[in-house]
Formats: sequence, structure tokens, C-alpha cells
Amino acid sequence: MTFIRDNENFLKFGLGVSMRGLGDSEKKREYSVHFENDARKRVKAGYSKACDNVDAKIEFYSEVLIALSNYDLEYILLSIYFDEHSDQLIAHLYETIKPLLSKDILRFGSLYSLFTETILPHEGSLTKGFLKDFFIKNIELNRGEWEADGINNNPVINKFNDYIISYITNKSSGYQEIQEVLLNFSKLWDIYYGKPFDNVKAIILIHKLSKEYNRINQIDLTINLGKVILDMNDLLSEIIPVVIQSPLSDIANQGFYKSHNKDDLSDSIRNYLSKNIQFQKRLEDDSVFFIDLCNFSWLRLINDYCDSNGNVAMVYENEILNRKKTGMIPSAIEILGFVDFLSHYAVTSVDKREFIQKLIFENYIYFKK
Repeated sequence: MTFIRDNENFLKFGLGVSMRGLGDSEKKREYSVHFENDARKRVKAGYSKACDNVDAKIEFYSEVLIALSNYDLEYILLSIYFDEHSDQLIAHLYETIKPLLSKDILRFGSLYSLFTETILPHEGSLTKGFLKDFFIKNIELNRGEWEADGINNNPVINKFNDYIISYITNKSSGYQEIQEVLLNFSKLWDIYYGKPFDNVKAIILIHKLSKEYNRINQIDLTINLGKVILDMNDLLSEIIPVVIQSPLSDIANQGFYKSHNKDDLSDSIRNYLSKNIQFQKRLEDDSVFFIDLCNFSWLRLINDYCDSNGNVAMVYENEILNRKKTGMIPSAIEILGFVDFLSHYAVTSVDKREFIQKLIFENYIYFKK
């Protein structure tokens, strides 16, 4: 057993000794705090030895499940799901995994379904059959639309976009649900559109989604899509195999650049990249609508106010004005910080500079009294 043998000291004398006498919840907490990073590095190192050999991967994941399923089961299952040989891995490991699920609660319910429910294969693939059932159920896609998706037809992309826009404006909660759709959409992209990277699908996805998103009034947003995407990017970047994420969660466009020569891009592709970068920046900026600014320092408020524009800048300005209304004032040291900020920071907006100058003057007078 290669993985267990290679990590015998860590598993026996590090992890094993530390877990003695602890309950299940205590073990998971201990693992998360003290062992998770090291364990995952060892898992990735072991995976690299398996290369593209399916039998070696089956043996590897069997050992990892024996060694770490009590502490990091979902991480292991996500890695199996996103592996390019997921069909073979699930088929061979199904009987090992299924009893483990009765002892653990997964964040992603669809992942639980993948390893416990009977799924009809699609195009000879269990994973494709799972994705087909998932998206037909979750984004109101019908079977005819799934079958019609192709080079000139984009019902999956269109229904996915409709789902995202509807969900972030109509749901007061549901972070987990939208994250689950994003998770499985990246698996769909990895299988169907990622290798090679499908420029047409990517352009349609980002063009239509950003167009619809830009029509939304920020006060109508109920879910922080930027945070959902950032968290999904972090999650998929951490699992064992390298995933060609969808353009939506691939914030740095890594999947795109793996398939393209940066110096040989058409105008339409450059336009797509520019639009995606702008869209991700818009989502990042709009995250302010979901942040409690009460704990922001005065200087951070001023700095973020000057770095932003439009409705985002107005959010920071309103927080400053609300503090003034409620009698909250910056300290004398903070006022000096404002003065120093103005002298070193290039505030190009006349209105913003005057706003800060007025804030300094009003509070300077207060302290002079």
C-alpha cells in the first residue's frame, strides 16, 4: 500500500497519536486545525505518482479513504468526482464509499446522491448521466434541450444564465444551493467544454450573464454572487486533480490560458477576456452591498470610498454620513490620518476630495473646541 506506507509515520505517530481519546467532532476539529494542510499536501504528492494509470488511481484512492475518510471525506469524494477517470473510480470504489456516507454529513447533497443513488449512464458515462439528471432537475432544463445542446445551440448555457440571474435576485438565502449548481457546472465544463476550451460557449456565457447582471439594481441583489464564485474557485483549486473550471468560477482564466497562446488571440477572444475580467471586478465591487461596514476604520472607509465609483462609492459615503448623524466622530489621530491620506493619495475626483476636506474641517473644528 503505497500511500499508507509512504506516510506511515505521519498517520501513526502524528495523526494517530493526536486523535486518541477524542470524539468524532473533536477529531475533525483537531484535524482541521493541525493536520489538514499537511495531509492534503501528502495526498497530492501521492496522486502525482499515479499519473494517468486508472488502476494506480483506484489503489491510491482506496488507501486515502482508509487513512483519511474519518477526517476529510468530502475533500476525497470531490477529488474522485472531478478526476478525469471519475467513471472508473466511482464504479470500483462505490462499495467502499457508500457505508462511509452514513457516518458523515456532506455539504453538497448532489455529491451524496452521486455515490448512493442509481444513475442511468448517458453516452456510456455514469458521470454524464448524473450531470444530465442534475441540470434537468435544478435549472429547469428539459431533456430535449439537453440533447439539443451543440455547436450552434446553447440551451444549457442559456438556462444556466437564467438560473443565476433569477436566483440572486429572488432568494433571500440559498448560498449552498447556488454553490452546488456552480460546482456541478464546473464538472460539466471540464467534461464537455474545457478540453479543448470552447471559446464560443465561454463568450456566450460571460456576454449574456454580464449583460443581464448589469441590468440589475444593486438593491435587488439578495445573494453575494462574488463571494459564492470566490469560494468555489478556492474549493476547486484545492482538490487533488487539476480542474478546468467554468469561465464563471475560473477568476484568473487559467483554464483559458492553458488552451491558448496569449500572443495569438483574435479580437473576439480578447474582447471575451476583457469582458470576463470586468464582470469579475463588478462582482467583487458589489460584494460591498453584503458587508457590515460598522467595524471598518474611518481611514479604511475613506480609502475604499476613493477607490470605488458609482453606487459602490455611495455605499461608503452613506456609511460615513450615517456615522455623522448618529454622533460618531473620528479621533484626532484619525483626522491627522485623513490629512496625510489627502496629501499622498491621488484623489482625482473633485467631489470626493471636497467631501474628505469637509469631513476633516468639521471634525477639526470639533476638536479645536
